[in-house]
Amino acid sequence: MKRSGDATGPRRKRRATAGHVSGASMVNRSFRGIFAPTVTPLDHNGDIVLSAIEPYAKLLADDGCNGVFVLGTAGGSMHYSVEERKALTKEWCRVGPKYGLEVIAHIGAQSQEDCKELAREAAADGAVGISAMTPCFFRPSSVDTLADFIAPIAAAAPNLPFLYYHFPDITAVTFPFAAVMKALHKRVPTLRGGKFTSTNIWDLGDTLDYMRKVGAKWHIFNGFDGMTTSAVPLGIHCHIGIGCNVVAPVWNRMVRAAEAGDAEAAEREQVLGREWFRLFAEISGLWSMGAATKLILGWRLGMNLGPARSPQTSLSPEHEAKLKKAWDEWLRANPGLLSNPGKITGPSPMKVAIGGAPAPAAHRDLSTLPGLRGELHEKIRARVREVSKKLGGEPTYEELMSALPHLHKGPRMLAHVGPADFPDLIDHTLLKADATTKDITKLCEEAKMHDFRAVCVNAGRVAECAQQLDGTGTLVAAVVGFPLGATNSTTKRIEAVSAVEAGAQEIDMVINVGALLQGDYQTVLTDIEAVVDGVRGRAAIMPDDEDEEEEEEEEEDEEDAPIVKVILETCLLSDEQIIDACIISVIAGAHFVKTSTGFSKSGATLEVVDLMKTVVGDACSVKASGGVRDAAALKNFAAIGAERIGTSSGVAIVSGHQAGGGY
Repeated sequence: MKRSGDATGPRRKRRATAGHVSGASMVNRSFRGIFAPTVTPLDHNGDIVLSAIEPYAKLLADDGCNGVFVLGTAGGSMHYSVEERKALTKEWCRVGPKYGLEVIAHIGAQSQEDCKELAREAAADGAVGISAMTPCFFRPSSVDTLADFIAPIAAAAPNLPFLYYHFPDITAVTFPFAAVMKALHKRVPTLRGGKFTSTNIWDLGDTLDYMRKVGAKWHIFNGFDGMTTSAVPLGIHCHIGIGCNVVAPVWNRMVRAAEAGDAEAAEREQVLGREWFRLFAEISGLWSMGAATKLILGWRLGMNLGPARSPQTSLSPEHEAKLKKAWDEWLRANPGLLSNPGKITGPSPMKVAIGGAPAPAAHRDLSTLPGLRGELHEKIRARVREVSKKLGGEPTYEELMSALPHLHKGPRMLAHVGPADFPDLIDHTLLKADATTKDITKLCEEAKMHDFRAVCVNAGRVAECAQQLDGTGTLVAAVVGFPLGATNSTTKRIEAVSAVEAGAQEIDMVINVGALLQGDYQTVLTDIEAVVDGVRGRAAIMPDDEDEEEEEEEEEDEEDAPIVKVILETCLLSDEQIIDACIISVIAGAHFVKTSTGFSKSGATLEVVDLMKTVVGDACSVKASGGVRDAAALKNFAAIGAERIGTSSGVAIVSGHQAGGGY
């Protein structure tokens, strides 16, 4: 390993710097901003070139990075020896603080003893945190086995915060992140968070819910470049992505815009991020991404950072030339791409905190809501244009606006709702996994007694409810794709049709949240259409040779077809994504858009229902669900436009009581 000026002679003693005082505990320190997962400079013989670290650190600092994540996946990690890893971490700890960079050292290895040695050295060198992924040669057989492996590693550096590194696509250890964090919470006193490199947003949500439940003040780092704009609204304020090595200003601007609630600006930067990722991923392939990153970084630094460490592969001269051409063309096409807005500091301006509860619905001045005041129309019209564009212009902007004529009108009026109206608004709901036949019978008896509009149950309970409510005015609603919305469209369609055949008159389906978050609007539309067309008896579930006359008869009976409500899970979405989901639901022919499953971070809020009603107008209806537990809350939601309320507290509401909990 080479560092200029240190080839011979005794090593100079490193001067203590802020945050690097020996023995001082930093376990409860905070993290914030953009961290680059560094690559490892090598010479032509494959030896580490330590002299390249200082100009590398200066570039990252100039690009607005807050810190570095050393020897993670991008840096080659376990393919370096313990001595090599110690030397590289020491150099980053020597150089990084000079440029305001915090150093987190990845110390994961196949050997627990190696991990402990690396942890002790990182602490002695002045790292501000350590992180480790699971061993992946002999993989842990259970979450507890993994936690038992990690606990002594974290204990080897008792004054440093420990971050668990979750990367199932690389390690093939697929235990849920939430489950591992729960197990570590019991065994690792220094646990301060984790690096989440996955697209499983439900697993991330489960982790954030657990944090809220136990009051854990962890820092979860988003480790997947393409998830940044989805992670920020959840309260994630730390980011580690390979793109931060060479285009950190893009991620810097992206995070700033997302935290400020400027979804359009954030999406513009996310598009640039995806372009960058494709730029080198399509040319280099997964196993040469580190090598491609080193090439581009070297071009920016004006130095050769060497080949990849085996078994990763370097690019051929042909592919290297192709990458250089693509990089230069991309820079020319995006002037100002690398302009640095400054390092991200201070608390996040995001109004939504991790696990935050919805704002109280009672005792609110409803007249201040922006949708009611007509203040959201311009923003929604812009999103209508964007949705049409993302769907390839079908339907056109003009066709969509013809279905939403209210967006050219003024403020909306409050509805006047009294106690006599409450029963007809309520979907009396029981969706718990442990519900028994006795519970279902009680639900139906209460619905009949209070003349509720519908009962809402899991599909397996539809036949019981249909039998018990036959001849009454109460409808039966079944949930589909519940509660995650992650099943495929065919499965949702079959589930919906089966529920209708069992007696359901209404279907509450969960949207494909993941597809929506990643901007795949065609998949979201197709998913909803599969259910809408399925329950209407259209070709979506009919053989190609079905009699055309029968299809025409069934289309004539559409008014009698089951109602479809689309659950958006709004607590996971930005305002722009809520608007877009409502527009797509209208295109698909849904009858309702619905706020929540009641099984995620939070339920309905007045702000969200106001927004949804402003989007859909009379094109479809709005159902507020999740957390509506008293008459005052129901009255407010109905006043601003909710035509249906999903709640397990229906009896308490019509009786004038406050329910203790539930859906």
